[in-house]
Amino acid sequence: MSMPQELPKPDERKPVPWDEEKRQMRKVIDTQSDLIKKMYAQRKQMEEHIEYQKKQLQEYMRPVENLENEFKVCSEDIRFRDVGGVDSIIDKIRYFEHGIEYPKMYEMYAIRPPRGLLLYGPPGCGKTMLAKAISNELDCYFLEVPITRVISKWVGEAEQTLEAILKRCNDIYKKDKRKVLVFVDEAEQMFAKRGSSGSHGVIDRCVQVWLRYMDGMVDAEGLIYVAATNKIEQVDDAIKRAGRFDHVIEIPHPDRNAVEDILKKQICYKERKAKRTIYCIDDYSRIAEELYAINASGADIAEMLRITSERKIKAFIDLPTEVMIDQSETYINQQDIEDTIMRYNCPGRKKDARKIGFGV
Repeated sequence: MSMPQELPKPDERKPVPWDEEKRQMRKVIDTQSDLIKKMYAQRKQMEEHIEYQKKQLQEYMRPVENLENEFKVCSEDIRFRDVGGVDSIIDKIRYFEHGIEYPKMYEMYAIRPPRGLLLYGPPGCGKTMLAKAISNELDCYFLEVPITRVISKWVGEAEQTLEAILKRCNDIYKKDKRKVLVFVDEAEQMFAKRGSSGSHGVIDRCVQVWLRYMDGMVDAEGLIYVAATNKIEQVDDAIKRAGRFDHVIEIPHPDRNAVEDILKKQICYKERKAKRTIYCIDDYSRIAEELYAINASGADIAEMLRITSERKIKAFIDLPTEVMIDQSETYINQQDIEDTIMRYNCPGRKKDARKIGFGV
């Protein structure tokens, strides 16, 4: 007869399999809980990233959305008759306009109408004013595209924004049957020579977009390209070649006769806007001589007329309220303008060299 086996003492018993399984399950649950926490954290990061991308998309689309309010006829009713000192240049611009107004006649001679006009010359000589005059003469929309509207810190967005703007311009033409004059001021920035822009190829890629549109590789029948620059030597050569900016015209600094013509036309333009007589000038020639002596540009002349008007306004404001003003006293006379010329700090004016020191 076999002897019964001795039972193990309680402290010597092996762990029950269920206890081990519970420990393993608890360990798995803890691991899963950590994973879920990490997933929630990642989800929150993704949501924040999506919101950020939405804001960036809105910023990207804003330049194009804002165009809706900008497609209008130039607010300044400037015509060629209002731009002084550039009669010979306007004759050259007429050739450019003929291609816009009479494209069928160009087809009769199997030549393509001009696509672009590039104006260059020193600052303040009427380049922007001429662009606005062209827009009004052709009765088309006027849209300025500065480089700040296009350039972005994100790779690839600059050229996408530019292409979206140009495409939108052509869509407006198809909708309203009115061409859009796309004006680029300071063209040496937008059309900088490729490889020398120092902007990691952003400007280079933007130039490529302009070239495609101006070459007719993209549907852009409703676009008129006009650009202005003070630094023609910095503009990319591919932009200046025939077939793109077909007409490249210099706007020189005004000579003596041009200065007098600018003065007369500026005064005529202001009086037409005000619908009243503003100036009472005895000798235009004398004022023109003084302006030419200080090397004044068209912008300088406009600024001096503005300053003279401000001083006249201030003189009226400073008068006692009981003082009656005669109609003739509201006119700006020759002496008022000459006083402004004497005080005006023209950029081209030659100044006497002054020594600074202890009585040297």
